[in-house]
Amino acid sequence: MRIHSRRIANGALAGLAGGAAFAAVMKADMALSGRRVDDFQLLAGFGPTRNRWRVVGPIVHTLNSATVGSLYAMVADHIPGPGWRRGLTFAMIENTTLWPVLIVLDRVHPAIQSGELPVYNRPWPFFVENLRHIAFGLVLGVAFERLSRNDRADDFP
Repeated sequence: MRIHSRRIANGALAGLAGGAAFAAVMKADMALSGRRVDDFQLLAGFGPTRNRWRVVGPIVHTLNSATVGSLYAMVADHIPGPGWRRGLTFAMIENTTLWPVLIVLDRVHPAIQSGELPVYNRPWPFFVENLRHIAFGLVLGVAFERLSRNDRADDFP
């Protein structure tokens, strides 16, 4: 049980690192392109948090990153290849699986409806979301592999 919980914790930590990479790519692509494809606002820009999305969005993104990292820890051994490829594969599967949710959000999200955010089911948002998930997955896989390697080394005297 101790090894399992440590593995999940390593996944959460690796997910946090991947989430930081995702956020850095998001900030960079928005600055370079001038296009506001802001996942923080997408995550928290509706309901009671709509006016506080600048604070709540990064918090939700951080929690999502840790949760996705923990899920990755549970399945990583079933994905072939080195850590970077496993993380990349996992992140792209996650992105592809969740993309249909954006089709619904395009129709109901207040920030998209008001024009504050662009419609996501278009080529540019699709492109940058893939870039962001590539960064997330690469960092997730490498970080998890390194954390896990350190744990295995700690198990031996």
